[in-house]
Amino acid sequence: MPTIAEALQIAFGHHQRGEIAQAEQIYRQIVAAEPAHADAWHLLGVVAHQTGRNDEAVASISRAVELGGGKAPYFNHLGAAYASLSRLDEAEAAFRQALALGESDPQVHYNLAALLNLQDRKQEATESYRRAIELAPRFAEAHFNLGNLYRDAGQLEGAEQCYQAAVAARPNYVKGGMALANVQLRLGKPQEAEATYRRVLETDHTHADAHYWLGSLLQTQERFDEAVQQLQAAVYHNQHHREAQNNLGCVFRALGKLDQAEQCFRIVLNEHPGFAEALSNLGSVLHDRKEHDEAAKLFERAIAAKPDFAQAYNNLGAVYQDQKRFDEALAQYHKALELEPESAAALINVGSALQMQGRVDEALEHHRRAVELEPDSSRAHYCIGAALHFQGRDDEALDAYAQAIELKPDYAEAHYNRSFVHLSRGNLAEGWKDYEWRFECKEYKGRRFDAPRWDGSPLAGRALLVHAEQGLGDTLQFIRYLRQLENAGGQVFVEVQPALAPLLKASGFRGIIPGGTPLPGFDVHVPLLSLPGVLGTTLATVPNQVPYLAAEPRLIKQFRPKLRSLPGFKVGIVWQGNKDYTFDRFRSIPLEEFAPLAEIEGVQLFSLQKGYGTEQLTALADRFTVADLGSTLDTTGGAFMETAAVMCNLDLVVTSDTAAAHLAGGLGVPVWLALPHAPEWRWLQDRTDCPWYPTMRLFRQSQQGDWAGVFARMKHELAASVKKRAAGR
Repeated sequence: MPTIAEALQIAFGHHQRGEIAQAEQIYRQIVAAEPAHADAWHLLGVVAHQTGRNDEAVASISRAVELGGGKAPYFNHLGAAYASLSRLDEAEAAFRQALALGESDPQVHYNLAALLNLQDRKQEATESYRRAIELAPRFAEAHFNLGNLYRDAGQLEGAEQCYQAAVAARPNYVKGGMALANVQLRLGKPQEAEATYRRVLETDHTHADAHYWLGSLLQTQERFDEAVQQLQAAVYHNQHHREAQNNLGCVFRALGKLDQAEQCFRIVLNEHPGFAEALSNLGSVLHDRKEHDEAAKLFERAIAAKPDFAQAYNNLGAVYQDQKRFDEALAQYHKALELEPESAAALINVGSALQMQGRVDEALEHHRRAVELEPDSSRAHYCIGAALHFQGRDDEALDAYAQAIELKPDYAEAHYNRSFVHLSRGNLAEGWKDYEWRFECKEYKGRRFDAPRWDGSPLAGRALLVHAEQGLGDTLQFIRYLRQLENAGGQVFVEVQPALAPLLKASGFRGIIPGGTPLPGFDVHVPLLSLPGVLGTTLATVPNQVPYLAAEPRLIKQFRPKLRSLPGFKVGIVWQGNKDYTFDRFRSIPLEEFAPLAEIEGVQLFSLQKGYGTEQLTALADRFTVADLGSTLDTTGGAFMETAAVMCNLDLVVTSDTAAAHLAGGLGVPVWLALPHAPEWRWLQDRTDCPWYPTMRLFRQSQQGDWAGVFARMKHELAASVKKRAAGR
């Protein structure tokens, strides 16, 4: 039978190996056999503390103190038991008594520091952790907790040094590595943080948080494919990691994989239906799909779940802005700003909405304030460029776009919008280069083919597919380039909007394929609006021979008797473009602005307007007369077929910037185009003629919104034309 000393040694061995039950059983046998054995009472108390029985621990260790007198370990463990019972004063007294008996024990200093930190006595805690480290320089936990104190105090450099020391003392210290990486992120050291996260994962590849944080870092760097791998690993190792699942959805959305993104957000919401971030992110997916009403409902739910969620207000504002509900959009953006007054993103959103209302000076103020807050915000510089170009301050706009691109060289929208400045100034060579960036823009839906892009080299028997893009007017303007490809040395096919196919075939273009029908085999392809750049078009070489569009002779003859039988100078008018176009409110014209033309004696107005906008005819019928032709045209046979024939029987077409302008210009009929103060690039600047269309005259607003001035000039010019024709008869 072992002696008491031998039994204590055996029990202590069990204790060190974590065999707590066996150790406790022997400790109890010892105190039963020798009730005055202080060390056994002490270790029995330690077991009780380790198993959460702290009242019992206090009793046992206090008995050891009574029996054994002053031993520092007794008071250290007694302090730990008191601390677990939240008897903090007694815990502190015990720790200080332990130090009085054995000041050189780093563990006691560490325990006292933890207690002082719990009492928010930060400075004293800091001193105690430092003392523990002085006594034990490789005390990883002391370095770690001292780092936490520095971190919480905002002293991030000091925190980084402590965490580095903790990891150096214990290279596989996962908790220390995670803390180090996170503070490196806050210090703006992404490369160091990435390396630290990867070292953590070398130690524990199943660490879900390490995968999550690394994935999130890669996400911010737009290294989306790598981010997906890390975030998927985080979810694999912790299926309930909602933040990782949520961020994975965000990365899929950034990659344009909206179905996968939606699935991620719905997985999160199935388990956490009130998780505001997932609600907002799912709303963003629906917003991307133009499901505006459903997106708005999700943003509203996110706000209800988290009333101080500034991003959700921003997102809801963006929906309203896309719906052209600008006042409501501004109200939401301002709520976001109230929550985050120093938010550059919210300021930029306010500025964008103000610009859409034509309040450009105010927009610039907000964008510049955003730059003050975030000098490296490429988006803010980009928005400044857009606002300045809108005001015609193009040198400054180019500088702003250059800053945006310097900060983010692959900023597609900045390159694309910079092209408008170059092109509008007639600097076509530079403009075409930047114009190609449109295919990298998030909102641009370009076609993708396996075949290579055509570079303008001789076709040498190859088949070329030219495919239309953007709107009907764009196709009507740039279809002219097909004439230059007729002798390119190969077969040329042209995929166009189905509605335009009859007109283009009637105009003599070969190889026309209506969109949506099977494509023939082809070797190379090129987007239609890339042809000017591929072919090196300059202002001097714009192919402007007209007409290149033609109405069917049969239809021209059909409309001629009716129109010729009507007296006066016949003017066809179009005022409303595509209402869904972002800047439609600037380029479409209220019908009432055409009234001065109707006042000219001998002028008769004919509406060529179709669809949205025709309701204005009824509303203004008692003010001036417009004969409605448009509602009866092109109901069968293809877009613009009958409109083109009517135009050929009119004396003049007056139109806003719509497809009708390109139709009239391509037909070579007289056309006057009313332009806003900041028109599209194709109409250049400060010119009254148009290099694209020799029969077109341009009438520009002298200031934003001044249609009255435009039509006053038109009235003067038209009256002179009518008078001149009358005099010549």
